[in-house]
Amino acid sequence: MFDPLLNPDRNILIAVIYFLMFVLLGCSVEETSNKKSSESTSGQSVNSTKSKDTLQSQKLEEKVSSQNFEKLLEVKFHREESFGSTSKLIVGKVASIAVDERDRVFIADIDNTQIHVFEPEGKYITSFGRQGSGPAEFEAVTPQTSMTVSSDKLYITDYVGARNFFPSRAQIFDLEDLSFIRTMKLIPTNRKDYSKLQGHFPNRIFPRENGNCLVSFRKQPHDYKEATSYIRYYILDGNGTIVNGPILVQKNLRNLTHYVKDVPTPYTAVTSFAFFEKSLLAVSEKDSLFTARSMEFKINVMGPDGNQARIFQHPFNNVPFNRKGVLEHYRKKDLSYLGDGVALSMIREAENLPSQWPALSKMFFDDKNRLWIATIVENFDVYQWWILKKSGEVITKFEWPRDKPIKTVKNGYLYTQEKNDKSVSSIVKYKINMSGK
Repeated sequence: MFDPLLNPDRNILIAVIYFLMFVLLGCSVEETSNKKSSESTSGQSVNSTKSKDTLQSQKLEEKVSSQNFEKLLEVKFHREESFGSTSKLIVGKVASIAVDERDRVFIADIDNTQIHVFEPEGKYITSFGRQGSGPAEFEAVTPQTSMTVSSDKLYITDYVGARNFFPSRAQIFDLEDLSFIRTMKLIPTNRKDYSKLQGHFPNRIFPRENGNCLVSFRKQPHDYKEATSYIRYYILDGNGTIVNGPILVQKNLRNLTHYVKDVPTPYTAVTSFAFFEKSLLAVSEKDSLFTARSMEFKINVMGPDGNQARIFQHPFNNVPFNRKGVLEHYRKKDLSYLGDGVALSMIREAENLPSQWPALSKMFFDDKNRLWIATIVENFDVYQWWILKKSGEVITKFEWPRDKPIKTVKNGYLYTQEKNDKSVSSIVKYKINMSGK
């Protein structure tokens, strides 16, 4: 998921300085460009003047930051069902899941290149899709495959090509009868009109009610190594044509590299680590964009076209970064795909490591338009999850094991991916109960 070590050249250094200047001014990253030579500035999230919205956001930030956390709701979870292999079905490695309005559970199966469907009570219904490049088929189901429910449709990304690193299309199915509707191209048909998209590939999709999709684009890690790179967001119509953007530009992850030479075929390993700052995005019910840089608990709220609306922030004590402790932490992680001991060598040799861990790890909206944010705390066996109203007001907090990752929240239920004693994965459903103190 995550070839020799390159130093940023002068142009990259200038770009980084330009980016930092805008961060200090409280602005989002901006690209000013025209078609062909540069990109459209329509819908940029930068607002350099103190407008009425900006002043309102400052008041909101002050109000939210002083919230009394002693009056939060209590939350409890009751395990109800699990979804996975049955006497009629062997489910392979799970790529992703989705849940529709009827509480049916959809599981994307890497090994079988299929989507499995289950009743809310855990009973297996059917499977659809197969390996192939045609309509309703999947070239590959990978760990990066995503499934999204939107307007009674199921969007599933498909990874066409030998490397299968980025999706090139989305297969769309009708949730009423699971019939195939159409294929949506994710490689823009007018890509050549946007010079900054050269070398970028589709990554994540966020379907909209009008049939368009917000699509993120980024480079492969091997293409930029330790140089600064950006995630660019464009709106594509149903035909795969860009109709607006970039409406948002975010700084991408920093990667570490290590040249592995004591092997029959030397190679350069490239990956990132959870202690590096990253950009986060969650999309609300009405397509508002909630963005953050993970080092601080500060959420920027933007309209569907990327126009800045407001900001809210909460105080948070980041966990100090200690290289020795981090090495011990990663000794327990399976990073064998990089090579034996390569991950630890990367950390030992790295320069300019952060002084603290990020505050935030991930965030998403549930179907009640509540924002769920996973924060990093001293106990690395758990995340402390915060549930917030769209306004930024905190509803509750709770701790949840990292080895039981939360996949989605729908219709009052939380869905996780868990392994049994035989390391067989299944999706587990918990009823959410909240009550006042």
